[in-house]
Amino acid sequence: MTPDRTSPTPLNLSPAREKAPAGPIGFRLDPASRRALTQRAQQFGVSAHELARCYVLERLREAEERAMLREAVTAAHSELGALRVDLALAVEALLVSAGKVPPAEAQKWVEENFHPEAQPPVV
Repeated sequence: MTPDRTSPTPLNLSPAREKAPAGPIGFRLDPASRRALTQRAQQFGVSAHELARCYVLERLREAEERAMLREAVTAAHSELGALRVDLALAVEALLVSAGKVPPAEAQKWVEENFHPEAQPPVV
């Protein structure tokens, strides 16, 4: 939702307002922050007030987005772990079926090189 600094107009800044009752919210910015906000708003062709509103709403939504991202990373980590186990088994089978490596040696090689049970921790 943050306006891309390279795009000419920010995302989700439209004159359409939500229908829920709303009231004004005010706050002060130090001069440097106010200048930065004003300059950025000019780049996007909106008022500083609209851009500040966009930033506040974006910040309020970040917790939900972060939770969804964490869920996606956890699912990907789980799938990657399962893929590593499957790949280790496939490599072991290929080494043995090629007939050039005894089963015990193939298993040892896979354990040394894949470590299927040692997965990195979920972030």
